[in-house]
Amino acid sequence: KLRLVSVSELRDRTRGMDGLLAQLAFLEQLRCGLILSTKGSRSEADKMSGGDYDGDFAWVCWNAELVSQVSGAEPVNTTGPDFQLKPSDDECQRADSTTVLDKLKYARHFKKHQSHLGIMANLLNSVMDKFGANSTVALKVGTKAFLQVDHPYRRCVLDEETRGIVDRIGSPHWTEKASGSSGTYKSSKALGELWTYVEDKIQAVLGVGARQTVLNPHILQLIRDPKKVSFGPAYVEKLRAQMYQAAQIYEQKMLSFCRELNASIIPEDERKRKFHLWKHDYCQEQYQKLIRQYDRQDRQEFAAALLYYEAYKFQQTKRKKSGKIEASSFAWDVAWDSLCYTVARAEVKNRGRLPCVITQECERELAQKKI
Repeated sequence: KLRLVSVSELRDRTRGMDGLLAQLAFLEQLRCGLILSTKGSRSEADKMSGGDYDGDFAWVCWNAELVSQVSGAEPVNTTGPDFQLKPSDDECQRADSTTVLDKLKYARHFKKHQSHLGIMANLLNSVMDKFGANSTVALKVGTKAFLQVDHPYRRCVLDEETRGIVDRIGSPHWTEKASGSSGTYKSSKALGELWTYVEDKIQAVLGVGARQTVLNPHILQLIRDPKKVSFGPAYVEKLRAQMYQAAQIYEQKMLSFCRELNASIIPEDERKRKFHLWKHDYCQEQYQKLIRQYDRQDRQEFAAALLYYEAYKFQQTKRKKSGKIEASSFAWDVAWDSLCYTVARAEVKNRGRLPCVITQECERELAQKKI
């Protein structure tokens, strides 16, 4: 169903259409390539290439008899257990020798590279808004942004002349239209209206603030088998009560300290600084008391998992009494290192890969500090 289109035919079609003259000039300069008329549908070559056109090869058959014998085939289902990667003995041995410091260094470098990619993308939007997509400045910025994707260990920088031009542009137009204090951009066009409609439907189904907290399954898995850390049932129950009481005491002391701060005549910034300082010191004290009391790492992770679950139970009890849902950050503030290590190790085991970095799931949970 594909029909070859010549450049002369394109020239006839675009005659009198100023908006396509620049595109026609670009096509006339090409020395290799085909233009196929698909009547508005995506071509098979487009689907196979992924849409990025980065040097992919495509075989084209012009024999109608051969083409008629070709039939479509469904892609292979790779979600079954036969296609799941399993870690080899060598991978497990190397994973055990990888230190947390190596993971953090890799994660820090990854975040810097990701951040620079975002800066280049926003810069490209600004340049195209100001000078147009086919301008010299846009081509230079776009080239550097494209190359930066495949150069994670080398930063692609602009020349001084281009850098001086783009520094005077400012932010892209869509960042200046952020709605409210959320800092998000929502268009008034069709897609923006559809998104607002979907948001309203979601809130109507869930209710305001009615989202249920999803507990991390990897952390809960530790609690289900206390025999691995040589803890008896009686000791586990005692430890559960200790963790639940710790969450209660933290809530009481935090509210008491906040009341003292609100009663004092000091600036708001100073109140926040004092609160975070108190919270940091108190959580460090509880970390030594609740988690570091054990010498073995597996027992520290088990204690952190119990604190995680018992703090959640305490919040559920509070919700039933007051009707409010509050995600406690106490467990993460106290035992963030043990909890992150538990989740990262389990995720790596499922993927069957070497743990080179702390997973994004850990990073999100630590940033949000929700149970």
